[in-house]
Amino acid sequence: MNTLRSTLMAAAGIVQEGDVLLQTVAQPFDLPIRELNAAISRVKELHDFGKGMGIAAPQIGIGRAVAAIVPPGDGSTPVVTPADLPRSPYFPPRP
Repeated sequence: MNTLRSTLMAAAGIVQEGDVLLQTVAQPFDLPIRELNAAISRVKELHDFGKGMGIAAPQIGIGRAVAAIVPPGDGSTPVVTPADLPRSPYFPPRP
C-alpha cells in the first residue's frame, strides 16, 4: 500500500516494502555511521517519532547487517549489529 508517508520516506531515500534489497541477506561490513545518521536526520524532518525510531542499512540502500536506533527522548544514536542483539537493551533476549 503506497501512502503519502511511504512516498515521502521513499523521496528521503528510504527503501520501501517489496524492494528486492529488503529481501536480500545483509552482509557484514564497515559501519556506515555517517550515512545512517544522515538518513535519520532526513526522516526526522518528515515525521516526529515520539516513540523513538530506528533505521536499518538496507532501508537506505546499503545491503549490510546494521541498524541505528534512536530511543524516545534521547539524543544518542546507538548502532546495533546482529552480534549486539543478545546484549542490547533495545531488544529482548533471543529464546
